[in-house]
Amino acid sequence: MTPCSAALIVDLERPVSEAFSRLNGPGVRVGIDLVVVADVAESLERLGQRYLQRVFTPHELSCCRVRPASDGQYGYSAEALAARFAAKEATVKVLRPVGTRPEWRSIEVRRAGGGWCEIVGKRCLVGCRSRHRRVGGQPHA
Repeated sequence: MTPCSAALIVDLERPVSEAFSRLNGPGVRVGIDLVVVADVAESLERLGQRYLQRVFTPHELSCCRVRPASDGQYGYSAEALAARFAAKEATVKVLRPVGTRPEWRSIEVRRAGGGWCEIVGKRCLVGCRSRHRRVGGQPHA
């Protein structure tokens, strides 16, 4: 079995979805995604900082740092990065954007003081158009 990270995002109109409630109306949506850890490790090896800066926020990178190797260089946990990428993909599935997808860095997996993670949407994510449209006051897919 290939090691992978999984994320399950449930939109119960708290706290990320509060910004989107005007767009989507009430309801529950679930986004699930699996990311193969080896794929993230390969992207990290092949693209390095370019990959990290394109996909992850400074907070996410700080959470994924691992202790220095014998050469004194810090690295990043492919497993932790894969988990965050899966959470970002699952969030996009919940939002169901039409047209341009939000930039990866506009979705942040923020580690809370108690150890759990929360999804934080950046300001540019709020303008994301959803597939849910209102027709006659009722949500319509």
